[in-house]
Formats: sequence, structure tokens, C-alpha cells
Amino acid sequence: MERSTIEATDENVIKSLETPSFDRSSDIEFFIQTLDQIKGNYFLALDAKWGEGKTFFVRQVEMILKFLTYKKWGELTTQGSEQERIYKSLEYTNWNHMSISKSWFPVYYNAWLYDNHNDPLLSLIFAIAKEVKDIDSRIDKRKISEAILDFADAFAFCAGITGFSKIRRAIKDTGTDIFKEIKTAEEVRICVKNILDAMITEKAQKLLIIVDELDRCRPSFAVEMLERIKHYFDDERIVFLVALNKEQLIHTISRYYGDQFNATKYLDKFFDSTIYLPPLRALSSLKVKQSQVWLRKITCGLSEYFQFSIREQLIFKQQMEALPDLWVNDRNIQNVIFSVFVPIINALDMHDEKEKEKFLSGDSSVLKYLFQQVKVLHDCAVRLSKQQQDEEHDFVEGYKVIETIYLYCFSQEYADTHPSIDYDIQRETKKMCLRMSSGFQEVL
Repeated sequence: MERSTIEATDENVIKSLETPSFDRSSDIEFFIQTLDQIKGNYFLALDAKWGEGKTFFVRQVEMILKFLTYKKWGELTTQGSEQERIYKSLEYTNWNHMSISKSWFPVYYNAWLYDNHNDPLLSLIFAIAKEVKDIDSRIDKRKISEAILDFADAFAFCAGITGFSKIRRAIKDTGTDIFKEIKTAEEVRICVKNILDAMITEKAQKLLIIVDELDRCRPSFAVEMLERIKHYFDDERIVFLVALNKEQLIHTISRYYGDQFNATKYLDKFFDSTIYLPPLRALSSLKVKQSQVWLRKITCGLSEYFQFSIREQLIFKQQMEALPDLWVNDRNIQNVIFSVFVPIINALDMHDEKEKEKFLSGDSSVLKYLFQQVKVLHDCAVRLSKQQQDEEHDFVEGYKVIETIYLYCFSQEYADTHPSIDYDIQRETKKMCLRMSSGFQEVL
């Protein structure tokens, strides 16, 4: 078995831009054009439900901005660097036709990875420091290092925090050890400005800080992150992009400030605007054999009925594509039954564990409800009917066939009183369904 989801690693993100699996290109291009028109300091929210591909999307935006900025520079001076790898990977793709008016320095920050840190602002500076290591050699790394250490020490003094070994290790050793006793918030802002002055040269005019997974963090961490970046990063060269599920973040803020607090108005004041990520349909690219028509139809029908997120669609898609066409096909009633029962088991496993357990225990009410509500299952029952009089009558007759087989295979009580049925169905059908649903087809 292989893992069902694809992580948004650098390698996978670049690959997705080289050979797109989903039609996100127009969304990415529109988003980047929108970013490029922003003037001054700006706070932008990208809203979508969990599992709808926000992380992949913002990382794709990050990579394209890096590519277009390096392209705008006109040359690469750091051989073998990450930027050269990105440039070579995307140079002969459709992205090479895009252009931007500003040069950008994007920094991706996964807030959830730092959720256990005492202070969110210091972890953000840590993320910037790591990104600095791969910046073009024309930018003064020593100057940036000193500015970041200034900031860390200044903020630590204000917040009463000590110890920055992780930050110091992340920054290339410059032989500089600066501990200035900066005591006011205004001086912390000056330190932030010094970082920008060192980082954003004439070759990089805008800093894009992408904050991801904030809605999954502890309430205190999420709120402190929002308030501190709003307070300290009010520089006209900075754009903040926060990828979030707004509904969940509102719930998080309410937990922190109390149910009486108007979290919706709080967020509206924080963000200058919100862009909603359009939904995708991963199952449009479902790859099954020509003999697996019912598998394709039922997989798409169940995904649409349960309103699976893009992440759930990808998991469901990979599970169904892995099913062996030797057993799951349209050639006979036994194999059509596998095409019906296996997708139902996997779909219920993602949607409702209790309903799945009822289905596996032989509770035919779950089966009947799905066949009444999901059109493709209704159509499958009609197709199995031998009467062919009218659709409603055919559905009743066809469903009787499926229900009889289901009870024979999944209900021990029914099997005890019906040692055989009129259809050529293996007694081990339930066990085989469970093995295929779990990804262990090779042991059938």
C-alpha cells in the first residue's frame, strides 16, 4: 500500500506545476496578478474549507513568484541553489509566459509546526531566517543576519524571553553576537524595518509572508500571531497572505476571547480583503479500466453525494484506482457487487464511522437509504432488474437482488437461515470487500 495523500513538499509542488493534475492554472495566475497590483502594506485572507487544497495552492503561488522574480532578475548567480532548480524546472512550462511588475521575496510559514513555541513572532522570524539562506548571493546575508539577531534580542527583552539557539543556528555564522537592550515596541518595529532594508533590495521589492494552518493552532497562539504581525509588520513593503478556514478560525478566536466576543467582526477588521478558493473536482481524472464503468460512476456519485473535500476526493480516488480489475468490473454480478460494496465501505469510512459499522454488520437500512438517495446506485439497481417494465418497478426488483446478496454476505443472522441464494455469489464476498477496502488486494 502507498500513502493516499500527496504532501505539499517542494518536490511535489514543483511537479504539480510542471504537469498539472487539476485545472488550477487560471486560479494561480489570477491570484498572482491580484497580488502584483497590491500597493502598500496589505493583509489578505485565502478562505477554503479544510482539505480543499489551500496548502498546495499557496505553495504553488510561492514557487511561481520565486520563478518569476528570478526570471525578472535576468540571471542566476548562485549555482546549484534552490532558485536555480525552480527556474530550470519551470523554464519550459506555460508559467514562463507570465510576468510581474514587482519582484517578490515569498516566505512560507506553517504556523501549526510552531504551535508549541512560546512566542509566534519569534518562530516567524525563524522561518524568515531559514529562507534567507537560499536567497540570491547579491543580497548581503551578513547584514540580514545582524538585523534578525537584533530583532530577536530586542523582542526577547520586551517579552521577557531568553535563548535563541535555534534562530542562531539557522543563520549563517557571521562572527557577530549582538545584544542590544532595546526596551520599547517602537524599537522592535525599527528592527523589523532593518530586516526589510537588508532583505528587500532593488532586486526584491515586496516581501510576501504566507501564513498557513493558523486555524489548526492553539487559540492563544493563533490570536497572538494575528495581533503581533498586525502590530509589528506594518511596513508598506510587506503583504501577508493567511490561508485559513474562516469559519474554524472564528471558532478558535471565540474560544480565546469568549462566546460573547464578536470574532467575525474582529477578523473583518484584521484582513483588508478575502479571496475564496474555488473548489476542485479530483475525480474528473479518475483512472480505471474500460471494464470498470460502474466503479467509475459509483465512485463519482458517492463523492458528490457526501460532498467530499479535495483531500477526501484524492484519497477516495487513489483507493478506487488501486482496485484490481480482475475482481472489480462489469463482467458478472459478483464483480458488479464488488463495484458497489467496496466504494460504499470506503466512502462511509471517510464520512461516518458509525454508519460504516452498521453497514458492515448487515444493517440493510444504510444500504437502502444510499440506493434511494444516490442516483447512480438507483440506476445500478434498475440495470440489474430482469423485469424492464418501468423504472420505478425495475428499481424495486433490482434493489431486491442487491439487498438479498448484501444480507447473504454481511448479515450472519440472514446467512444462518439462508445457506444459499439464487445468485452466483461467493460466501467470502464480505471478507474480500474488506481486504480490497483496506488496500490488501494482493492477498485475495
